[in-house]
Amino acid sequence: MTGAAGAGAAGTAGKGGSSANDAGGCNLPAIVSFQKDVQPFLITSCGGGNGCHVIDAASTTANGGYNHAYDWITAGAHPSSCPSAPTPKRFEIVMAVINGADPVSCSRSRIMPPQNETGANLRKPLAACQIALLQGWLDEPLVTQSHRVDDTDPVGTAPFPMPPFN
Repeated sequence: MTGAAGAGAAGTAGKGGSSANDAGGCNLPAIVSFQKDVQPFLITSCGGGNGCHVIDAASTTANGGYNHAYDWITAGAHPSSCPSAPTPKRFEIVMAVINGADPVSCSRSRIMPPQNETGANLRKPLAACQIALLQGWLDEPLVTQSHRVDDTDPVGTAPFPMPPFN
């Protein structure tokens, strides 16, 4: 991992000295990059044989996607977990389901990562600086673009604003 995502790593280009940009001492880069800063921990924490959602970085490129990690987080949530209409995009609710189960924005979702029957986490929760990086990327200016066709964004889905594939 690079930047603040690695344990004890200190980035060289911080978002400044303010408490909002410093994110609890995480020293976020001036521009949070999905590919460099966020994707590595999404793959290891939420997929890559260790999780349920993000398979890898490349498996969706053959059918028009950017990569699986990005295509997953920018896709629509499943109505079974997020029954409100219209169904939100995953990037719109990801922070809420990291912070607690059944948030208003996705009322039938478990906390992520999920816990087993004993209440122990099935996977290691994201570190505070990883959560700060994810929020930093979500705070980057949105870009309006088409999403890969999948079960939540069928053919004909209009382009919509989403965080950048940077």
